[in-house]
Amino acid sequence: MSLAFKFDHGYKPGKSDDAQTHFEVELRELTQGDLMDAATESESMRAVMEGGRMRYVMARSEEMFSALLVAKQIKRIGTVQGPFDLAMLRTLHVDDWLMLTEQINALDEAALEAASERGRMDEAGGGA
Repeated sequence: MSLAFKFDHGYKPGKSDDAQTHFEVELRELTQGDLMDAATESESMRAVMEGGRMRYVMARSEEMFSALLVAKQIKRIGTVQGPFDLAMLRTLHVDDWLMLTEQINALDEAALEAASERGRMDEAGGGA
């Protein structure tokens, strides 16, 4: 399942003034691998004091995890193919960022509904 829409302000790869601005965005469904990769990439080692002793633990940043998932879900912007990274996301206009997250939520809801429908068909004996 995929979903296409257009940015209002667009994405301009690179820093050149004559770089083309791209508006057409195509999203894709996340895979289990995407989820696993984002979880791993969003972890960092942190030092914590426990009982007067320094201990190191792995901690995941939920904000980083969410941003990595957004980047992984973008299939293309114009003629620029994904995968995209966090540096690219930082260049987006806030209006386009909000639109992107709204469209991702819509795609995720549609995918969930499709999976739920398949489950209902399986329960009724209509699916394989």
